[in-house]
Amino acid sequence: LARFEAAGRTGDPAVWAARRETLLARLDRAVRAEADGPRDVAPALVEHGFGGRSGRPPVEVSSGGAVVRLRGRIDRVDAGPGRLLVLDYKNSKGARLAEKLDADAFGETSFQIPTYLLAAARELPGRARLEATYAVLRSAERLAPVELDADDPVLAREAPPPSAAGGARRPFAAAVVEAVARVHRGALPIASRTCAYCPYGAICRFEGAAARDEEERT
Repeated sequence: LARFEAAGRTGDPAVWAARRETLLARLDRAVRAEADGPRDVAPALVEHGFGGRSGRPPVEVSSGGAVVRLRGRIDRVDAGPGRLLVLDYKNSKGARLAEKLDADAFGETSFQIPTYLLAAARELPGRARLEATYAVLRSAERLAPVELDADDPVLAREAPPPSAAGGARRPFAAAVVEAVARVHRGALPIASRTCAYCPYGAICRFEGAAARDEEERT
């Protein structure tokens, strides 16, 4: 903070004074929360990159003979003798984050968390249980984690044929391959939840949501 102040990168001094105190208070809450955290795991990976220019191979998933290579960077992975815990830091209020920690959302609305779980399990193998959660910095809280067995079919890197999956959840690998195939086909349907805050209503072709919003307002 002192270096940023000396370099003149903090903006209006009066505003910065308040922001600085807010930041320090948030940091204090985060450190205290860490002190009260679980004792059976400890940080093993921080800013762990995979794929791209990270120097580590991408995470490969396949389905029906098609292969997709994923890259990313995990904020943090804690590890213990029996489990891994992926932590993704968020500065938002976290209102909708819990939905992405539902294994049923993997490959539907949640792609980051399952990819991180695959990358963490590859880097730190041998743990029977895989967990992931979001650490919300504003409140210094962690959401209830998703918990999976390491051999859960939903995290299989190679998706079995649909007939072999039975009534189980669709493997994440299959969902990723299907999503990429849709992009390659140019199938990019708009699925906006709301148009209330969009400034491009006058030129947007997605009239359904806009019309629905208008009806709700009237």
